[in-house]
Amino acid sequence: MPSFTWQDGVKEKIDALCVIFPPVIRNRWTDRLIYNAEKIAAYGGESRVTEAIMWQSVAEVFPGGFEPLVLKVKDPEKLKADMLSSRNQEDMAPGTEPVIITRWAQDTDGVAAVPQGKKILAVCASARKGGNTDVIIDELLRAAQDNGSETEKIYLSDLNMKQCTGCRACRKQDVKTICAVKDDMQPFYEKLFACDGLSPAFPFTPHGKTATWPPSWTAGTALPIPT
Repeated sequence: MPSFTWQDGVKEKIDALCVIFPPVIRNRWTDRLIYNAEKIAAYGGESRVTEAIMWQSVAEVFPGGFEPLVLKVKDPEKLKADMLSSRNQEDMAPGTEPVIITRWAQDTDGVAAVPQGKKILAVCASARKGGNTDVIIDELLRAAQDNGSETEKIYLSDLNMKQCTGCRACRKQDVKTICAVKDDMQPFYEKLFACDGLSPAFPFTPHGKTATWPPSWTAGTALPIPT
C-alpha cells in the first residue's frame, strides 16, 4: 500500500477514540483504524486521508454500541443534545415520543390485546419441545390466532446455525443475504423482516439463558427488528 498524508488533527481524533481501550490492546485498535482509513483512501484514488475518510473507517471498524463514544469525539454538542432528549423522553406521555414505538392497547384488566390481522413470529430457543417455554409460546400464539392474526413458530434447535466470523458484512450492508455466512439463518432473517410482531422465548438456567440463543442473534443485532 502506498504512503499517505493525513489531514491535520485526524490522527489525534483516532487517539481520543482509542483511549477507552486498555493499553495492552489500544495500539491494535489504533492500527486497525489507520489501516482501514488508508485502504479506503487507496480504493478511492486519494493520497490524503481526510477527516471524512477517518470517520468512514470508524463506522466500519467500531462495533455498533460505540456510537456515544464516537459522538463524544466527532460532535460533542450533538451527544449532549441526544442525552438531554433521552432524559426528557422519560417524562413524556405515551404517544408523544419523537420516535415510533409500537404499543398494544391494554384493556381494563391489564391484559395486552393482540392486534388483528398481523403476522406474529414466535422464536423458541428451548431445545425441549413441549416444555415450559414451548407451552407458553403456544398459548401466546393461540390468543393471536383467535384474534385473526397469522402466526408461525420457529425452533432454533432445528436450524443449522453457524458462528459469526466477524467479517462485519452485515454492518457494511454490502451483502444481499444480510449475512455472509450461509446457514439456516438466511430464511430466518427474511421472516424477521416480514413479521409485524416478534415473540422471542428462551428458558433461563442457573447459568443464564440457553446457549441456543446467542449464536443465532449475532448478525441479527444489525437488523431493524419489529417490536
